[in-house]
Amino acid sequence: MRKPENLMRGAGRPQKLPLAAIVSACLAVSAISCSKTAATKEKAPTHAASGIGKDGRPIYKPNTAQPPPKAPRPSPGKPYQDITPEEAMRRLKSGERIVLMDVRTPEENAEKRIPGAVLIPLGKPGEMSAMVKKAVPDKRTPVFIYCRGGKRSAAASGIMAGLGYTNVYNLGGILSWPYATEP
Repeated sequence: MRKPENLMRGAGRPQKLPLAAIVSACLAVSAISCSKTAATKEKAPTHAASGIGKDGRPIYKPNTAQPPPKAPRPSPGKPYQDITPEEAMRRLKSGERIVLMDVRTPEENAEKRIPGAVLIPLGKPGEMSAMVKKAVPDKRTPVFIYCRGGKRSAAASGIMAGLGYTNVYNLGGILSWPYATEP
């Protein structure tokens, strides 16, 4: 095994530095970086006191009151809203005119469905849009869409929003529906 060596270009030919010189140079660099780290740590409280970290993000402060969660809103890349089963049930019971849409296959719908749901299978978009226009003529009507696990309902929610419907809610999958279903 070779000893660590450092080659230094001097007056035309490389020169070997003794191991002691290399170690002392490393220690000097280490001492400089440690003093910079210590100086950085001293500045941290001023950032922490303002609540903003050095990266510009808010600093998490445990045991402080957090603001209440905001109501669900569509994200910039998502033209519909997600809705929880609890919120959907509350709104369905309120008497508000809502269309509950099942986008699963007829076979899946026959096995288990949420009472009052309209079956509009997610197939070809042209077929679906014709069925949707019959079931939901007013594009401002709230529409709660569900499937088995949540993927098809998200896709259908995007299609509905693309058709111009403005109150589209992705309910997710019937697997997470804790309320009564029909066989």
